[in-house]
Amino acid sequence: MGSLQSKSGFQSNGDTSRKFVDLIFKASNRFPNWEPPKPIRVGDWGSIDRSSGEFKRDGNIFDDKQLMAELPDLAKYTPSISAPETKYIVGSENVVAVDLGMSPGLSVAGPGGASVKGTWKFQKGSRGALLVMSQPRLTHISIEVLRTLSKCERMLSKTIIISVYDCPAYVMYMSDKGGNELSVSMNGSLPVPQAPGLAAGGGAEAGWNSSYSGGVYRESFDGSGQNRFTPLFHPMIVPRPVRGTVDIETRDWTTQPPWTPIDDDGVEIDPIYDDFDTTDEDEPVPPK
Repeated sequence: MGSLQSKSGFQSNGDTSRKFVDLIFKASNRFPNWEPPKPIRVGDWGSIDRSSGEFKRDGNIFDDKQLMAELPDLAKYTPSISAPETKYIVGSENVVAVDLGMSPGLSVAGPGGASVKGTWKFQKGSRGALLVMSQPRLTHISIEVLRTLSKCERMLSKTIIISVYDCPAYVMYMSDKGGNELSVSMNGSLPVPQAPGLAAGGGAEAGWNSSYSGGVYRESFDGSGQNRFTPLFHPMIVPRPVRGTVDIETRDWTTQPPWTPIDDDGVEIDPIYDDFDTTDEDEPVPPK
């Protein structure tokens, strides 16, 4: 289940998502997925859309038989799955956590389960963004894959997904400029999945409780405890070799947002030029 509520003042949906992506990227060096139910897999390659900030998938290196035949070393980069964390919270600038506590309304079956509850204040006069994930799980491959991919001409300068966080429940929020406050907590019981379609434990259906005024608010959860949402991912650029080598030790190849600086409403800012007079002082002024 999920919901989207908006009192934003943005000119378009693209401006809304682009501003959220921009704020979360600056705070985490990772890209948020504006549509978390939309799958993003490790090994996907494509590009970041300039107008919306969304990832546009062109393929997956592990599904590309031609690429795997051309680069047999790709087979050794098997994605690794880490144990779930309790929670993962990303807050942009202009966001301050005023209360992060354990919610008595949520119980999670199984070891390592914990609840999510918090209140955040957003600075007046500017926008802030917040991403909350419950029980997120990291799937990733080594960045050494960039060296291998750099040997294939058609993959050079492409964006590849190195890691993703998926989870069974998330909250995304972006404030307006009114000095908002957001409080969220979860009710019910979030079960621990045992196998696709099956879950252990759990009682009443879990769900988010929230309190806020203004801005854009999104939430969802999976009642079976399955990690059906991908709210955060790490894209990197396949570099072009320099004199036959690729430097991944000292250089960060994280994909950068493809837009120029944007304002608080997600609109790209036109270049600002110095205001100067180009008239030659010695040039005579024509008569009126």
